[in-house]
Amino acid sequence: MRATGDDIEHPDPEQDPARAPSEPVEFTGAGSAAFGGPPPASPLIRWLPLLSGGLIGLLLAIIGASLWVSRESQLQAATRTTRNLALVLEAQTAHTLEAVDATLSGFAHFWEQVPITARPSAVELHKLLLDKAHDNPYVRSIYILDAKGTMAHDSEALPARGLNFADRDYFRVHEKADKEKADNGLHVSHMMRGRLTGRWGLVLTRRLSDPGGKFAGVIVAALEPSNLELGYSGIDIGQDGLINLRHVDGDLIIRVPAYAGTVGQKIPSTGLLMEQIRQHGLASGWMESKFDHVERLYTARKLPDSPLIVFVGLSRDDILAPWNRMALTSAVLAAALVGSILWFTHRLLAETRERDALFASLAGSERLLREHRDNLQDTIEQRTRELLDAKDVAEAANRSKSEFLANISHELRTPMHAILSFARLGHDRKAEDPAAFGKMHQYFGRIHQSGERLLRLLNDLLDLSKLEAGAMVYDMRSHDLRSLAEEVVTEFSALANAKSVRIAVAVSEPAPIVVCDPARIGQVVRNLVSNAVKFSPANGVVRIDFSPASLPAGAGATPRPAVLLTVSDEGQGIPENELLAVFDKFVQSSKTKNGAGGTGLGLSICREIVRHHGGHIWARNGTQGAIFSVTVPLAPAAEGLADAA
Repeated sequence: MRATGDDIEHPDPEQDPARAPSEPVEFTGAGSAAFGGPPPASPLIRWLPLLSGGLIGLLLAIIGASLWVSRESQLQAATRTTRNLALVLEAQTAHTLEAVDATLSGFAHFWEQVPITARPSAVELHKLLLDKAHDNPYVRSIYILDAKGTMAHDSEALPARGLNFADRDYFRVHEKADKEKADNGLHVSHMMRGRLTGRWGLVLTRRLSDPGGKFAGVIVAALEPSNLELGYSGIDIGQDGLINLRHVDGDLIIRVPAYAGTVGQKIPSTGLLMEQIRQHGLASGWMESKFDHVERLYTARKLPDSPLIVFVGLSRDDILAPWNRMALTSAVLAAALVGSILWFTHRLLAETRERDALFASLAGSERLLREHRDNLQDTIEQRTRELLDAKDVAEAANRSKSEFLANISHELRTPMHAILSFARLGHDRKAEDPAAFGKMHQYFGRIHQSGERLLRLLNDLLDLSKLEAGAMVYDMRSHDLRSLAEEVVTEFSALANAKSVRIAVAVSEPAPIVVCDPARIGQVVRNLVSNAVKFSPANGVVRIDFSPASLPAGAGATPRPAVLLTVSDEGQGIPENELLAVFDKFVQSSKTKNGAGGTGLGLSICREIVRHHGGHIWARNGTQGAIFSVTVPLAPAAEGLADAA
């Protein structure tokens, strides 16, 4: 039921304090000072970027200084490590040389103290030399050269192989010392290849003297570099570390890890390294290997009273690997901190600007409030009166329109019935006496057709006015849609036969029973079938089909069961952009404005009837012609019935 102007309660400002004119509002406190005019820019906006930049700079300086100190500490620790390892290797190598020299010194002392006639036989000396060689894992063989450099006794063969080594440097060194009446003690040779094996080796030698003190030859111990290398390989020097044993003349004796073709080669040392070795017996620094081109932090130590140098190097990558990981972590942390500072700075600046903008907006709003404060109540009351007057006028116009349509329809319908009656009477009289009327039957026929057309228009206008006013009364009961459709087909059979159009009603099982007003739903089906027959070509087919369907019932609710009725033809169809507009009042498709007739109210009335039944109607184009679909719920919703009433 619609409310009228008299139904609305007009509040009395004196009785409703909420609607009474309010007293002027005064803003006090800190806010009022700000509202007095545009607030000054916050000093935070000027100083915050500088503070953030300073904080970021200080943070980066602290992290950079910490990394630098950590890097230097890492390098210093690596230097200490190389020096400690070099010291250990020096002691280990010196102990090896001392063990071999003890064997050589024992033979030299025995040779000097025991006359030739009292010495053991060749077999006994061979066994003694063999035992001594086996006792020391670093010795490959021991042999004795006579005063002419010929091999007299050999641990590897019996009898001795008789080779002459007078051309070897180590023999000439002792021979020269004998001529100078001196004993040069233990002699360590440079690297040389064996005459029989062709392998690189290092020999330790001592001078042999007879009981009279004359030069009697040289005792030689040939060392096995690979065994010395095994003793070095157990030391942890990292992935790219290096251990060298060198001769002062540059010969490479041992390299750990091994590098093919390097043993025996001369490795030139820098002048600075050799100068430090001569002065201090120790040298440290950075050096790049000529073989694998790895830069290493090294420490070199010269063995006391020996031409050998031990060299320990740790690669820069191995040394700085922990520092690199720490630096990467620090960089990520610094980036995160800088990003956080920048983000917080940005957010704080944005919020400060928003606050300033809000204060400025509030100041403007307060000025507007002050301007409208005095006449606000008058404006509200005036606007309320205007709205109430407009509402009364609109409702009066609506009532007048409905009354006019009802009255004019009634007034036009009465004479129209008279016209139709007299036209029918004329036809009947003409049938009784055709000669008496002549051509007057044509005029009566036109009067009858025009009257029926005008009557349909008036009925449509009356139905539409009732539907829009909510005054349509429905007789709701269960009904079979298929039987209703068959009644409509029977009604239009004559028109269809005249146009050579066939109407086909699909058989549906079970029967499509719905709760509806049969007269009004029949009016919908009649309108759709009438249009389909009207716009179908000769020999065309109009099809009426039924199928189960469902209608949405709102969020979370179960869809309502319904019946889908479709009426299709084989006509021209409807333009796609007019499929919705054809349901508006007084609107026809552009393809049907060809003299076929129609008021443009039929589909609008169909839409209102279907809507009041809680259903839905729409149009679409098929492969040939138009298809109108109607969904009618098996039982209308309660609110739909209420709206219809």
